[in-house]
Amino acid sequence: MKNYKPLVFFSWVSLFTALASLAAGYLPIQDYILYEYVFRVPLAILAAALAILAVLFSEYRPDPGHDQYQYHHETVRLLQQRRDD
Repeated sequence: MKNYKPLVFFSWVSLFTALASLAAGYLPIQDYILYEYVFRVPLAILAAALAILAVLFSEYRPDPGHDQYQYHHETVRLLQQRRDD
């Protein structure tokens, strides 16, 4: 799927990591609201890392000048040119 529709693939990956970040960050945020202290620091670090990954995945944009069809047509053209020579 990644090779055929990369924007859809990376959008889903970004959504999944964003939801995982929210799920992981819920308890540290709840700790801070209740006690003004974060008891679950590793979970807070995980939530921050997942949020960064979600942003990075959401920023992926495929190169509009290069796709599998263009590569295929170029390969066919080169093979035909080689056969004609």
